[in-house]
Amino acid sequence: MHPQRPIKPQVAKRAWISAAIPVLLPCFFLTAGSSVSIAAPSAPVSAEALYQQSLVSTQSVSYKGREFITQWNDDGRQIAYVTDVAHRAPDLFRIEYRAPRTMVGRVIIRSGAQEWTYIPEGKVVLHTAPPSAVRSKPTPGKLPLLKSNYNVSVSPLPERIADRKTFLVSVRPKDAAHDLLRLWIDPYTGLVLRREKFRPDGTLSVVSYFSEMDVHPTFSASAFSPDKLKGSGVRQMERRDPTSRLVPHANVAGALFGLAQAPPQIGKFKLQSAIMMGQEQGGTLHLRYSDGLNTLSLFESRRTSKGPTHVSGSTPVPINRNMVGRYVQRYSYGVLSWDDGRLNLTIVGDANEQMLTEFADQLCPLIRN
Repeated sequence: MHPQRPIKPQVAKRAWISAAIPVLLPCFFLTAGSSVSIAAPSAPVSAEALYQQSLVSTQSVSYKGREFITQWNDDGRQIAYVTDVAHRAPDLFRIEYRAPRTMVGRVIIRSGAQEWTYIPEGKVVLHTAPPSAVRSKPTPGKLPLLKSNYNVSVSPLPERIADRKTFLVSVRPKDAAHDLLRLWIDPYTGLVLRREKFRPDGTLSVVSYFSEMDVHPTFSASAFSPDKLKGSGVRQMERRDPTSRLVPHANVAGALFGLAQAPPQIGKFKLQSAIMMGQEQGGTLHLRYSDGLNTLSLFESRRTSKGPTHVSGSTPVPINRNMVGRYVQRYSYGVLSWDDGRLNLTIVGDANEQMLTEFADQLCPLIRN
């Protein structure tokens, strides 16, 4: 089925301001989605409708293309990836690394909630099967939450990315601590063909783009088969915890023997899901919070030592005036950890230090004694 007429943005005459949309590590940069395209309405639509179309396309559009990703750490260090990405709607993905040299030949296959990662240097396939598929990306249902925290606009003039027409959708945070985001969306398919993310000080943290894109792909019978990763001498390792389980919101407060801290809202972020990883005695509670665009993970576990939790390579960060946390950056992800006397708490997210510290500052007064 051939694509319908593209969505034509509805913009104000002076809508020229641009911002950016966030990206995650390479295996989370997938935003496309079927050889069956999304029919575009005949009337002009808003920037929010074009953005929402890009969310729907994640499951509805099959494609394959080459993606270039560059990330800059807070200290200015740069790392670049080149991947061949393929998606067969609705839930099959394949990512094969072409760069950097240390990752050439690595292949990731995802089927629904399951994931297989082939690591050639170790001749091993890691199999991960989480207890339930929990989305880390915005979904159409989160659009009201997004609009309450961000201003979304669209450029009136199209740009060509990967030889396809796109429109720049800008997402500007209302909170100065949040990153500026923008993405270029193909109005025929809803695919995001370029992304940029800027820190609050205006410096780039991530750029990703497709140099080529095929929205009518053909795939071999084995393209998404994990069995094809298991060649001679390759061993498979299981990386899963069968005891992990989703926790209903109504029961979260009773987790960790009643010590769990799970406010329904922390600042602009609302609780989305909770997973207990491992047994109650020595397990970890994983809480996901979203502001409609960014997702922050809060990990809580019972404290077993009197000394502060050690975080390798971290630097001290003041929290809530009288506490000290430890902050470190891992690729594009920030990690902030601290102890409150009974719990070890860690926040992880594709976010800057200021955003994580603000989240911790707003959480601390909500912690029950």
